[in-house]
Amino acid sequence: MRQARILEPIEKTNREFSCKNLIPVLVNCTKTLAILDTGASVSCISMRWARKLNIHMNQNNYIQPLFAADGGNLNVMGSAILTITLGNCDVRHVFYVVKNLNHSVLFGIDFLQKTHCYIDFNSDSVSFCDGRVLLPLQTFQENSIVLRATKFISIPAKSQAFVLVKMAKRALSNFWTAAIVEPHVESTLNNVSVARMFINKPQTERIFCRMFNCDTQPRNILRYISVAVITPLSDESDSYYMGQARANGLSRTDGSQQLQSARAPHCSRGFLRQEKQQENCQQQACTLQNKTARSNSTKPLQQKENTHTADMLSSSETQDVFTLADKIKYLKSKNLLNDSQEIEPEVYPQFVSLLYEHRDIFAHSAKDITECNVMECDLLLEDNTKPVRSRPYRLSDDIRKVVDEQLDELLEAGVIAESDGSQFASPIIIVKKRDGSARFCLDMRKLNSISKPLFHELPLLEDIIDVITRNKAGKLSLIDLCSAYHQIKVSDKSSYQTTFVTPHRGAYRYLRLLQGHRQSPYYMCLVLNKLFRNEIGNFLIIYLDDLLACSENTEKHLQHLRVIFERFRQGNLKLHPSKCHFFQHTVKYLGFIFSPEGVKSDPEKTAAIRAYQIPKRQKNVRSFLAMANFFRRYIKDYSETCYPLYRLLQKKT
Repeated sequence: MRQARILEPIEKTNREFSCKNLIPVLVNCTKTLAILDTGASVSCISMRWARKLNIHMNQNNYIQPLFAADGGNLNVMGSAILTITLGNCDVRHVFYVVKNLNHSVLFGIDFLQKTHCYIDFNSDSVSFCDGRVLLPLQTFQENSIVLRATKFISIPAKSQAFVLVKMAKRALSNFWTAAIVEPHVESTLNNVSVARMFINKPQTERIFCRMFNCDTQPRNILRYISVAVITPLSDESDSYYMGQARANGLSRTDGSQQLQSARAPHCSRGFLRQEKQQENCQQQACTLQNKTARSNSTKPLQQKENTHTADMLSSSETQDVFTLADKIKYLKSKNLLNDSQEIEPEVYPQFVSLLYEHRDIFAHSAKDITECNVMECDLLLEDNTKPVRSRPYRLSDDIRKVVDEQLDELLEAGVIAESDGSQFASPIIIVKKRDGSARFCLDMRKLNSISKPLFHELPLLEDIIDVITRNKAGKLSLIDLCSAYHQIKVSDKSSYQTTFVTPHRGAYRYLRLLQGHRQSPYYMCLVLNKLFRNEIGNFLIIYLDDLLACSENTEKHLQHLRVIFERFRQGNLKLHPSKCHFFQHTVKYLGFIFSPEGVKSDPEKTAAIRAYQIPKRQKNVRSFLAMANFFRRYIKDYSETCYPLYRLLQKKT
């Protein structure tokens, strides 16, 4: 019986400490950090991470025993086939589910051979798939400490920011000499760069890190996210780095000051060197097939027979791409596919691929909400107005717990921030939703009384019928945004107006558009009308944040949905998966039921009329007629039918 052995001891190298090599990957479309272990013969995943991903384990096949580096037997719970996303490459592979594994995911020699992995310690990078995918490699020394962001911060596009980070208090005693700060690989998951720093002995556990956002979209740094790694230097290493600093024209700094370059005052040497290394890595990756690895890089991992893994895989399971079944399973788990979608079987794979291709535009929680890049909103006040302020309302202990949860969620999503010194203040109220959950609201009556009213046209029922008739709509789709107002940025000069106060946690202000403000619907309409300028009235109807798309057949509807999805991606807006209904024959929209046959009233809306009690006074008759008059266009001979009721309103009656 062949036995697999993992986690073999790593030989001591010329480095002062042993390293743990981590890379950013997606496991079944979920971000995490994986460790590369060339001493492990098989790949593993922790039981905790398997439960988090809701992975189905295969416990029927023969599971061979696994042993740790110290000879101890590992508790193998089963095996599972996972899809690993490396850059733009998807790889399906068998992983052993191990209880109490120290890392979420461990890539063994079998996975590294399968993906043709090359590890370059000179540039701290790893290439896969014959150099087509290049990923940064994070190395940790034994005395390295992770620096985490102390609070949420948003870095605008093409900008830099100094982010306050901190280490554990007990770790401060390890820094009796100089230290070097290097980027953490998790920062690459947010598409930001961290400048390297060389600092004197840290005086406190908090320092500033310089971060760069070279993207065209704003990037959010969440609270407690790993930003950088700080490592204390020995006397020998200290002298080496000081020599490198002097050679590069850099000076040693005190505390948390960063090294500045005399040539480039607006960009640190570390950042330039990091960009240069990335360019070198890309050039090396393109020529890896024709060049041998450097002396300080590992040799290419040769293909071997791996009988214990090959026996567990069938030919269909070894495909290196996402299968249609995998995509369907993922989309159903995210509530993007359901049985109510009426789509032909021959077009169904195209629809699945379309949804999977644009899965990034759907928000599954408040953390997934992003900031729209279409425009920035200015909340306008009436001329010669004074700030308005109200005392916070008293809250019960149970309501305070709900408020704390809502505030933490909004803070983490970057919707609100702490406020200091604003002369505006609105109290908070908690309103129950239909499902019994709580909704966080503000009492904006005083602020609305001094705000200018802004108006924007909304489509009429006739406009909707006209678009549906013109397109000979055979397929309809309802599209709804996720917390639509919370995705639109409020300008800094207007943010102070949205300050609200709580009785136990102080004051906060909104960074995004808020519900209840009289100008919020106007800006919501303006954003979507700018984004869909050429689609509105052709095959698309927009009422605030509710969209209705209609097409003649399935093929055209797929084209129209692709256009809509691309527009949302361009505007950096997120949709609500459970509120989007695609490929419907009949839809409920704005209190009416639309279908290719026409439009009719929603029975749920007319239930109040059917259940109306028999009027006993003229006032009751007048109320009933006012309510029924809304649906008069759908009732044949309405005036003749209601004539006897109108006679009851005469004075002589």
